[in-house]
Amino acid sequence: ELYDSGSTCHISPYHNNFENFVKIPPKPFTATNKQSFDAVGLGELVLDVLNG
Repeated sequence: ELYDSGSTCHISPYHNNFENFVKIPPKPFTATNKQSFDAVGLGELVLDVLNG
């Protein structure tokens, strides 16, 4: 099955949730609530989707 969340990027503070995680130089971004964060890595995020 294939799911599309509509998001171009998924964000998690837990790097162990990502597969193939690699560190990157900090890249600043701003959330919709105007709070600033630094992205510090890239990888594939595996999501468990419940049936129902």
